[in-house]
Amino acid sequence: LFVGLMIINYGLNLVIVGVPAAHADDRPRFRFGKDLIWYTVLAQVVDRLGFILSLTVGTAVAALFNSKIEIALSRGILGGLAFNFILSGLGIAMLSEFFVKVRWRVPPRSARRIAIRAGIFTNPTWFIALSLSLSALLRR
Repeated sequence: LFVGLMIINYGLNLVIVGVPAAHADDRPRFRFGKDLIWYTVLAQVVDRLGFILSLTVGTAVAALFNSKIEIALSRGILGGLAFNFILSGLGIAMLSEFFVKVRWRVPPRSARRIAIRAGIFTNPTWFIALSLSLSALLRR
């Protein structure tokens, strides 16, 4: 299951980051493929760090506005998802910009556009929110 998800993630990164970067530069294409494997692994680490930080921040913010811990935790999870989308998105965008601009030497304007798309469209929070929504619908 993990390998399958990583292959899907690699494919998404290839479409959102690799192909646009390859078209913006005249470097050999094989380097993008190898680097994209490392990018995919590092993006997973960045996302996990963003998740831990966002859940902590979301729970703390929710606790500030409520005294009941159960309500704070439930709102903390929803707030954590919102913070996760923002923090993981920013982390993924910064990692993408580094790889695209520094590692692959894509012009800064193109690199920024690719990084913004990566931060939005390769952000795993979409899948977390979708799975939570689907499980809530199935419980009804």
